[in-house]
Amino acid sequence: MRRKIWICCLLLLLALVLPLGAQAAENLVQNGDFSQWDESGLPVGWTYAAWTQDETVSTYWTEEVDGNRCVRLQNFSENDARLEQTVAVRGNTTYRISARMKAEGGDPERTGGNLSVSGSLAVSQDYADTDGQWVPVELYGKTGFFQGEITVALRVGFYGEENVGSAWFDDVVVEAVDEVPAGVTVQSLQDAPVSAASDETEGADWIPMQTFVAAAFALLVCAFVYRLRGVEIEKARAGRLFGAILAAAGALRLFLAAVNPGYEVDINCFTSWGQTLAQVGPADFYAQGFCDYPPGYLYVLGLQALVANLLGLTANTAPYLVLLKLPAIACDLAAAYLLYRIALRAGKPKWALLAGAAYACMPAAILDSAMWGQMDAVLVLLILLVVDAFLQKKTLRAAILYGVAVAVKPQALMLGTIPLFGYALEILEDPRRGAKRLLAGVAACLGVIAAISLPFLVRQEPAFLVEKYLSTLSSYPYATVNALNFFFAAGANWVDQGAALLGLPYAVWGTVGLLASVVVGLVFFFKSRDRRAIPLCAALILAGAFCLGVRMHERYMFPALALLLLAAVLYADRRLYGIFAGFSATNAVNIYIVLQNEHVLAENQALGTVVAVLNLALLACLLLTAADLCFGGKRLSTDEDLPPCRRQVVGPRLPDAAGTGERASLRMGRVDWLLMGALTLVYAVLAFYQLGDMTAPQTLWTGEAGDSAVLDLGQEERLTEFRYYGEIPYGDFTVEFSTDGANWSGAVEQSVGVHDMFKWHSVALEEDARYVRLTVTKDEIKLFEVALFGEDGTILPIASCTAEALADEQSIVPAEISYMNSMYFDEVYHGRTAYEQLHNMEWYENTHPPLGKVFISWSIAAFGMTPFGWRFAGTLAGVLMVPAMYLLCKTLFRRPLFAFFGTFLMTFDFMHLAQTRLGTIDSYPVLFIILSFAFLLRYAYMSFYHDKLWKTFVPLALSGFFMGLGMASKWIGIYAAAGLAVLFFWIFGTRVKEYLAAKRDLAAGNLSAERRQNCEHIAAVFKGKAVKTILACVVFFGIIPLAIYIGSYYQFLRIDAPHHGLKEVWNYQLHMFNYHKGVFDSHPFESPWWQWPLDIRNIWYYVSDSMPAGWVSSISALGSPAVWWAGLACLIWAAVRAVRGYGKRDPRLWWLLIGFCANYLPWVLVPRVTFVYHYFASVPFIVLCTVLFSEDLYDKKRWAKTAMFVFMGVVLALFLLFYPVLTGVPMTELHASLLNWLPSWTLY
Repeated sequence: MRRKIWICCLLLLLALVLPLGAQAAENLVQNGDFSQWDESGLPVGWTYAAWTQDETVSTYWTEEVDGNRCVRLQNFSENDARLEQTVAVRGNTTYRISARMKAEGGDPERTGGNLSVSGSLAVSQDYADTDGQWVPVELYGKTGFFQGEITVALRVGFYGEENVGSAWFDDVVVEAVDEVPAGVTVQSLQDAPVSAASDETEGADWIPMQTFVAAAFALLVCAFVYRLRGVEIEKARAGRLFGAILAAAGALRLFLAAVNPGYEVDINCFTSWGQTLAQVGPADFYAQGFCDYPPGYLYVLGLQALVANLLGLTANTAPYLVLLKLPAIACDLAAAYLLYRIALRAGKPKWALLAGAAYACMPAAILDSAMWGQMDAVLVLLILLVVDAFLQKKTLRAAILYGVAVAVKPQALMLGTIPLFGYALEILEDPRRGAKRLLAGVAACLGVIAAISLPFLVRQEPAFLVEKYLSTLSSYPYATVNALNFFFAAGANWVDQGAALLGLPYAVWGTVGLLASVVVGLVFFFKSRDRRAIPLCAALILAGAFCLGVRMHERYMFPALALLLLAAVLYADRRLYGIFAGFSATNAVNIYIVLQNEHVLAENQALGTVVAVLNLALLACLLLTAADLCFGGKRLSTDEDLPPCRRQVVGPRLPDAAGTGERASLRMGRVDWLLMGALTLVYAVLAFYQLGDMTAPQTLWTGEAGDSAVLDLGQEERLTEFRYYGEIPYGDFTVEFSTDGANWSGAVEQSVGVHDMFKWHSVALEEDARYVRLTVTKDEIKLFEVALFGEDGTILPIASCTAEALADEQSIVPAEISYMNSMYFDEVYHGRTAYEQLHNMEWYENTHPPLGKVFISWSIAAFGMTPFGWRFAGTLAGVLMVPAMYLLCKTLFRRPLFAFFGTFLMTFDFMHLAQTRLGTIDSYPVLFIILSFAFLLRYAYMSFYHDKLWKTFVPLALSGFFMGLGMASKWIGIYAAAGLAVLFFWIFGTRVKEYLAAKRDLAAGNLSAERRQNCEHIAAVFKGKAVKTILACVVFFGIIPLAIYIGSYYQFLRIDAPHHGLKEVWNYQLHMFNYHKGVFDSHPFESPWWQWPLDIRNIWYYVSDSMPAGWVSSISALGSPAVWWAGLACLIWAAVRAVRGYGKRDPRLWWLLIGFCANYLPWVLVPRVTFVYHYFASVPFIVLCTVLFSEDLYDKKRWAKTAMFVFMGVVLALFLLFYPVLTGVPMTELHASLLNWLPSWTLY
């Protein structure tokens, strides 16, 4: 009986095992023979991916070779192109992945056609050319214990090994195997995280927000620390403050590390390398596939993999990302602490605090470690430790640390001048002892590198490590690899270094630049012979190599930032702090652009060029400063006495008749420039982010009634959508369909009207056709481009078209219609009219003065008739509002704290961002109103009794000039002009009162000699200077603005058509007046003047109808509740105080009320329909009232400053919360629903 039971069990076991064995041989790949293709041209089950997504660089298609269908990948230029398929697998299982392949035209020095597994190091043998023969390719790999899928890739090129040429693939098979042939290496198929950055609505879209958080945090911390510049801080207090800042910086990094998936390629490589090392050990690691890192950091990656496996952490989860980025974050904080300790040794706690805080909060460092996930911070810490060791004459320790640095990252070799400088000083001080130390150091350095590398080299060739370093340093043979430097400015990003510039290859120019940097650094150092020059000259050489050398990546400048800050600490030179701040900002922008896009894309070219030029300018500043310091010049010491920040009443007083009144300090100091520049830079990044596409169809087809154009698709297709992008004329056309080109049916009628210009339009279809005919049925039609889409939503290639211009720009047809590629709201009026001005056409929009549209036309001339082009000028005006507002605040409040506070509120007000990103004219008058008031109020602090008359004319002339620009941009400038007139006569009236007071005093007698002299001076000069001032104002506020206004019609007068003379310019004004007087049409988002200060009703500009379920892209204009509601309360406070008589003591109360009323009260009398954006020009004045209230509170309550910073935090938090609905950045419906605070708001 027992025997029967055992037999039955055995048979049952065999029944279970045999099917499994049969399944193990099953091909897991779908459509591995490429017999099935979808309508888009892709083989079913496969997807296409490439490092450079450009059809002119790489493409794929199907071919029939020897009677078999196969797929062909071709790289016309160097690229890593691949077809991929994700297949389900079992964990801890060995698989054979195989295919037939043919290759030709590849570079044999780089990875050719191959079979690989994406996200891992697993790769088959590659072939650059197979001489027309099909060859078998295969690889064996083992999955991770918990792994459930792999992504098979048919590839030309590899990560870091882009190649040219073609490869054909067929008969792709993935099958589980029980045994591996002898001598075959089983590679690791361990999967790497799939970055959330691949999701268009997540990941990368939040990088700008996270970058802004990092920049704002750095700005606030550094501003706080710098406020302590005039206060002596004991060491203990400095330590406590630095500890708090370091903790906050660490917490911010950990948060950003958890929520940001990082740079996908690097995160995937780090994960794969770590898992491979944990699985196969160091001896077999480099045999597994691609790895361009030396052994040093691989120990860290392997340890992380072991910890992740032990804790069961899965890829792409927050804990896993934190674990992966933790070493770099820890080194970031350790480097900041080291800088703090070095500065503290110099006995200056407050500057130690500044240096440590500056590095801890540096946006470039936060971007690199916490967001990107790179390990440059490890190298930076080691290099700082090396320099510190040389500063303390610990040469052996320095050599050991430098050896570790070289073993960790090859870029440490670019800093080889540091040990050169250190040992050179030792030899110069004592040649015999120095030589011994040099020999010991070289031995220690090489010994450390050997000891770290040995476990990885036991199965490698003797020269393997040297070849590894050489291959890594020689990879990416391009003029520049996303580094914003000289070669980027020359347009050579990702251009082969062998290409020529002015007759010489880029490689030659780069070599010259590198050698020049090294020679200059050596000369400077040996001239100085000062240990403090070690970090300074090393930073100079590295900055020169970055800016002038080839093959530079965006992060190669990163170690120079820490060296610059260390040099600033050692020399206590303010110029070095400024250069550090500049390079830190440009490097942050460089890293941000690459992190956001994986490359510096074409749409970033303008910004990248500006940053490249700034880098070159900063290099020049560094060169001059280093020369000054190394050759014994005067340094600008941070140890000089700086004015302390005292609590004092600073209300402005006009100079009195005797000249004894307190004169305002209006000079912009270094703190002012720092704060103003930082705010401007942060806002510029936010404002220009996803402003609009820099490409749009440009070639035009014009058709009159009866004209037709026929599009041939080459074969019959199922059509689901027709799109077109048109120009200005109005008319009707029909779209018809045919399968044979003779019989037409399914006519769809379309009309092009005033709101249809320069935007994509979509027409839904359900037609089967090969031919599509467009026929103009009425008037005239002008179309730039048309496109047809198939069932899967992809664009269908057009084989031919009788009107070539209709289908010659298919590559820029957008995947989705959005504000990024089309006009919205009043852009259809203002952007269109700017285009007409540029092309000397009749103007459509004639309800506002033309200057605003002139600015837009200049922008279009620079960037093309593209969304970026017609929005750039207005956005730039919004950016310029930041320094303009700072100037106004500085004029009124004088202290940097209050100037920064007011500018901060204006910068992060919702209306400021939403309205200036729109391609309309509202940005310009608001900018000019701010500037005109700023300069007139500067005049208020002058007196022609005590200042040279011509000097008082300068702010008056500038005020009148900007007033004229504002009036010529939009008539709200006239409202502001009325306020300027009231203010001027207020100020002039003060001069009259001083004259009358002087006359009375002289008549009364009994004056001191000094007082009599002053009174006699006033009485003598008043009449002459008063008359000249009035005459000057006639010119400044009359003739010049009138000339600007008439001059703004220059394009109108140039139109070669009747009725375009000066008389018609006057008729133009009558037309504008009558138009605005008679606009009574209702609008769903109109709001009367009394609702604006309360922020009751927003205006909804745009919403996308192509977002995935649960997501929203919307743009609205409204005010920040914190700024507007607080501003209203402070406006009321200012009015009450002014009426109660405080205005006599502090005339700023009246000045702000006059400015507000001039821009707001006219709207009470305007009968036309109005919107909340008409309040935009009044917002600066409610902000100024808020600052005035804060200043009054500051001088009475010690907690006022804390309250100000808390309020700024609230304003910033609201700005971040509402940022998506102000810019169109995608957000979830839940997020959007949380923003509808008031029932009258409609935000999505």
